[in-house]
Amino acid sequence: MQSGHEPVRPKWNCRECGLEWPCEYARRELTADFVRFPTSFAIYMAHCYSQALHDSPSLEALPPDLWTRFMGWLPRS
Repeated sequence: MQSGHEPVRPKWNCRECGLEWPCEYARRELTADFVRFPTSFAIYMAHCYSQALHDSPSLEALPPDLWTRFMGWLPRS
């Protein structure tokens, strides 16, 4: 990603627009970047999800949509 729509830890908001990462722009860019590598894409996003879990102060305070935010939108092959 070269657009600046990158995650800022520990809150995982977008550096460029401030929305929850991956924002819509980041999703489009990531999809294009990984179009030929769907397995690598899923692994990368799973790693990001794992890091977001690690950054959460408490597992009881996780946003209810965290899984969907990181994994639920990925293209299905």
